[in-house]
Amino acid sequence: MQFKKDEIKERIDEAALAVFAEKGYKGARISDIGRRAGVSVGNIYRYYSSKDDIFYANVDEYFIQETKDLLKEKIAAAEGRDSLEESKQDGFWLVNEEVISFMVENRYRLIIVFKKSEGTKYEKAINELVEFILMEVRKSIDKQYADFGTGTPGGFTAGIIYKNLVDMVLDIMEESSDSETVRGCLREVNTYHMFGVTGLLTSKAKQFQN
Repeated sequence: MQFKKDEIKERIDEAALAVFAEKGYKGARISDIGRRAGVSVGNIYRYYSSKDDIFYANVDEYFIQETKDLLKEKIAAAEGRDSLEESKQDGFWLVNEEVISFMVENRYRLIIVFKKSEGTKYEKAINELVEFILMEVRKSIDKQYADFGTGTPGGFTAGIIYKNLVDMVLDIMEESSDSETVRGCLREVNTYHMFGVTGLLTSKAKQFQN
């Protein structure tokens, strides 16, 4: 069967994402990608000069920025809302569905960048993502929550909360290959997170008033 050159490259790229997500950058070999794609290693070298070349061509820095931009939009949508119910009424959950769709569509890339990137320039991407989320959350909440996400005890707690949230999302995407299962689990995590954070901030608001 004859394949066009762009079809072969597409198969290589799809296989590369699957292999990097499964084995990580350090554990992946070009021969693994070739087997998954059904092409010879020699054929891969017609398109890419090295494993690095394959990796960064398929997971570039623009993708990380796109992820941050979408999360920033999600967080900003909840700005100034005093309750979970108000956030829902103001379209916050609509934005969240957009984020979930993004995660499902980019499942392999997210796993690779934030969980399987040891040995690449993205090694610290997950820590940078958590810091980014905390920074955006601090911008979007009222002054009574000023220590949320800072070096105070409340800020330390916030760091753990959002690190665990990111880890949960990545674990779901790694363990569940079915898109609808991933989508359902992410919705559950979002509900759990929203109720938990809302309760925490409500408690802090009462302390501030007292």
